[in-house]
Order: sequence, then structure tokens, then C-alpha cells
Amino acid sequence: MLLVLAVVSHFLVRTQKWRAGWPVAAACVVFWAFHSIGSNKNIGLRYMLPLFPVMLMLAGRSVLLLRRLSGRAKQALVALLVVLAGWAVSETVRIHPHYLAYFNQIAGGPRGGARYLLDSNIDWGQDLKGLADYLKKEHVEGPVYVGYFGHVAPELYGIKAQPVSRGIMGTVAVSLNYLCGMRYRYPKDYFRWLRKRKPVAIIGHTIYVYRTIEP
Repeated sequence: MLLVLAVVSHFLVRTQKWRAGWPVAAACVVFWAFHSIGSNKNIGLRYMLPLFPVMLMLAGRSVLLLRRLSGRAKQALVALLVVLAGWAVSETVRIHPHYLAYFNQIAGGPRGGARYLLDSNIDWGQDLKGLADYLKKEHVEGPVYVGYFGHVAPELYGIKAQPVSRGIMGTVAVSLNYLCGMRYRYPKDYFRWLRKRKPVAIIGHTIYVYRTIEP
């Protein structure tokens, strides 16, 4: 969103002073490409954080252009600012309170984001309490087979968790990272057999719940 605002503003007002900021923008693109496309690290947005101050400054310059613009160019920039601000507000309200799992519509939202990024980009075990609330609300009795991607013991939330294995029957809850093939406490692609089954519930975008799993 910030990059879109900076690029559009550049085409609205092409001045020598404005062009001087493009080396900085180009450096941002190179930095982004190196740490995202050119890297196999998949442990969160932290490597992109140095870009945010620069992108904010570049996008902020577009607001100053309002003083210099007139006519349709000014109207276009104002409309763009309103649309982007409204988009940001609506996305924030829509994803509340599951901010970690946020992906925009271009990526397919939280459900489609896992095609591009996993681990702490979307699932860091944050929905265990939500799973406990769901089990209580649905009056699920007995043990629950849990493939949980996280460090917290499910028993702390009152979940009688059992390890997941093939051929089980009952309630099964599996973290998104595991469903997508990540390995941690389970081997890689251990939960491949669940991918074609339809979950009865999805907790906070990251824990998929299944019922009556048969061999």
C-alpha cells in the first residue's frame, strides 16, 4: 500500500526534487528482493522491518504534494488517499483480533496466505486458547487428538490432548503449519492425509478441527 502511494505520487508530479528520492526507493526494492525472493528464511516479517520507516517517508511525501497540485491531479491523489486509508481501516476491523494471520486480498486473505508464507508469518500457536473455547462451547467430551505447533501445553487450557496418528477416530485439531507440511514435533508432511478432508471448524485461521477421522 505504501509503495503504491509513493509510485502514483511520482507520476502525478514529476520534478527534479521528487526524482532524487528514487535511489532510496530502488534500494528498498533491492533489499526486499534479497530478503524475500532471494532468501530461504521463512521466520517472519522481522527482516522487512527496516523498510517501513523509508516507505513511510516516501509515502508521506505524497501528502505534501497536495499543496502543489490542482484540478484533477489533486482530486485523484485525495481519492487515492481516502481509498487506501479506508482499505487499511476495513482490513484491520475484519481481521480483529487475529492480526498475526493477516494477509491482504491479493494474497488470498488468511486462508490463501499459507500458500506463500508459514511459521511465524501466520501460525505461531496463538489460537490454542481459541481451541479450548471451541471445545467447551461444542461440549466435546473425552480426549482430543492435537497436532499443535507451539510450546504451550494444551492441558494448561483444559484440553485433554493426545498425539495424532493414522487410523484414529474422534476429534482432531491440527495447526496450519503442520497441515502445510512443516516439520517440528512431527515429520514433514505427516498430516498430508488430512488435507483433502473438510474441517468442521477453523479456529482463528490457524487450527483446523476435524471429526470422526477414519483409517
